[in-house]
Amino acid sequence: KPLLYVRDKRDLVLQEDIGSVILVNCSNVSIAGSHFSLTDFPVILAYCNNCRVEGITVSNTDGEIILLNSSSCILKNIKSEKNLVGICLDTGCCNNIVEKNEISGCWMGIEILGESHNNYICNNYIHNNYQGIVIGSFYERWSPKENVIEGNKLCKNFVGISLTKNATFNLIEKNTMVGGLIGIILKHSSYNVIARNIIKRCIIKATFVDCSQNEWYMNYWGRGRVISKVILGLRSIGRIKMPWINLDLKPLWWPI
Repeated sequence: KPLLYVRDKRDLVLQEDIGSVILVNCSNVSIAGSHFSLTDFPVILAYCNNCRVEGITVSNTDGEIILLNSSSCILKNIKSEKNLVGICLDTGCCNNIVEKNEISGCWMGIEILGESHNNYICNNYIHNNYQGIVIGSFYERWSPKENVIEGNKLCKNFVGISLTKNATFNLIEKNTMVGGLIGIILKHSSYNVIARNIIKRCIIKATFVDCSQNEWYMNYWGRGRVISKVILGLRSIGRIKMPWINLDLKPLWWPI
């Protein structure tokens, strides 16, 4: 199948039978109804705004659907299976919506990287991946922040949600994490809010490493609780890792 490269275009609908598609500096372009398989990067959006990727299927690729420095795009009703990554919002992505997608059999389901901010990840079904949703940065000065992760169902992932280096001021709310080794882990990330989630049947429901001032609030931990939930983690004091705790001061008695 051919590679389709589109640059500096607007107001298009792409429904061709293509091997992969690259949009650069495009506006109001839609990709719909296509199937991508056995390629590196099936869909790349770079410096785009108000574009849509909807109703496509992606399988057995060595890459992912990736956005770079793109804003106000919608990724919806995508089925992604057996890829390296399902969907990646790489550096500089903002105000994008990723909703109602199904992602399975990938190394990572959804990634938010670099300086990406104010993205809304909602109502996705993410299952049987190594990691479900990952927010983090490879560079010290870049911080993915103010993203909202809401209403997603994460089942039988090895790790449900992972907030890694420099992820700050993100809201993790009303998600369901069921099965797997770890429900949610925070590493070198601070000032995030983890609220009103359901976390059950995970071997480790939640943990953290070298974090400060994250807020855990009104989560359901697999059974009703009338006292605070203790979350065990580690914190570095000098070169020594010491046991540390966070608290969910008001855990839920019933899931909501």
